[in-house]
Amino acid sequence: MKRLRTTVLASTLLAVVTAIAIACSDEPRPADDVDASVPGDLPDASTDADAAVPPVPRGGRTVGLAVDIATLDFVRDVELARDAGLQTTNVTFGWDEIDRPIATATDAGDEDAGDEDAGGEDAGVRYVLSQPALHIANLVLPSTSTQALVAIDAIDGSGLRLPGDLRGRALDDPEIAARYERLTDYVFAQLYETKVTALVVARSVDVTLRDPARASAFETFFARVAAHARQVRPGLVVGFTVSGDALLEAPPFTTAAWGAADFVGIDFLPVSASGVVRSVEAAAGEIDRIVAAVPGDKPIVVREIGYPTSGLVGSDEAAQAAFIAATFQAWDRHATRISTLVFRELDDAPAAAVAPIAARYGRSDAPFLATLQSLGLRAGDGRAKPGFDAFFRQTRARGW
Repeated sequence: MKRLRTTVLASTLLAVVTAIAIACSDEPRPADDVDASVPGDLPDASTDADAAVPPVPRGGRTVGLAVDIATLDFVRDVELARDAGLQTTNVTFGWDEIDRPIATATDAGDEDAGDEDAGGEDAGVRYVLSQPALHIANLVLPSTSTQALVAIDAIDGSGLRLPGDLRGRALDDPEIAARYERLTDYVFAQLYETKVTALVVARSVDVTLRDPARASAFETFFARVAAHARQVRPGLVVGFTVSGDALLEAPPFTTAAWGAADFVGIDFLPVSASGVVRSVEAAAGEIDRIVAAVPGDKPIVVREIGYPTSGLVGSDEAAQAAFIAATFQAWDRHATRISTLVFRELDDAPAAAVAPIAARYGRSDAPFLATLQSLGLRAGDGRAKPGFDAFFRQTRARGW
């Protein structure tokens, strides 16, 4: 009964605040116009995709699938993904999507419920902590026994994600860390009932940290904010991610900041800079190389791994399904190293969601856009791609 009430409440709240959540984000994901319904019955998992290689039982590993929080179908989508084996899903925001400016003349009574003073002011505005989607996550995820892999990015692949009044300061400025600590307090206050798989402080840091000064500043910043997060949520593991491509370089990317992290985080999309997807066989071998390249004394969290289906990058839906099977087999080979792996993503992203991401990265080329729009295991009309069945079969074969 509690789960039913929570689900009904969450569905109602989604209808009310989805527009607010999208307006707060520079990466909006509007609800699809079509009914992205459950694609028939879930597939029969009696036969593994590759019976010649017996799957390794799940053990203590955690499998995830990214599900878009900014749609009216979020509750149903999480339940569908849960039935397909999902244990955790990504809850990801840039720092500047939560620590946001409002006019100083705004009355406190006009602020969104749950807003908190972030402690910053700049040119006639002050900064408040507000992100309604966190409340939605806290309603839906616990009611479906789903964890959250939380990323609140101080850095992502496009660069720094600092609030406007902090831009231009070095990452090791004490005020930067103090503001991020207040941000952490707010996020975990909103997710008070949600089991958090891990906290990711920054993503794809290799793009930004190739500057030695920034690398040193990030090391100082990360050590401080990670220690604070562990105090706020005892038992929490904290880290950051680097791109898989950086770990495939010769020599592979490395950073001293790993010393203060609880895990090595990785984001991996096997697509070249020119916009051509690498073969399934090559990508599977690259997973082995990535594992070999990172410190061996920490678990690996693959926060994001995916394979586009667009023909514009030389791929198709069959290749995505094969990649999913190959990824699970690679995970089996490294079952003692990779603790968590999250696939991107349940649904193809609509063009309206991809446009602001591309703008932030300074990209407008068709292959880049096609990659971001075709990573889903379901097409935009809700049709299940072969990759959805592959995900289900692979999870069930291992006991998820």
